[in-house]
Amino acid sequence: MPVTTRLRDLLGEVRRTRVAYDLELHRRRPEAYQVNATRLAVLMALEDYASALGQQNLPVPPKMHRDLKMLRLLCAQTRAV
Repeated sequence: MPVTTRLRDLLGEVRRTRVAYDLELHRRRPEAYQVNATRLAVLMALEDYASALGQQNLPVPPKMHRDLKMLRLLCAQTRAV
């Protein structure tokens, strides 16, 4: 698979998981386990995308760095509870 196609697919997954996470957060009565699951899906998608960028010696956008840091902390807290 060409690099640009792979990056586009990975970015599409980041977008899809972010939409699912936002929808879950804005549900009338979100379930904690579902919020945690969608949050973890976003983290995994971002990790995959950032890794693919690094393999191509491309920079990770600053907002993605912030999102990764935040989600890593949130997901670590969830696992510790």
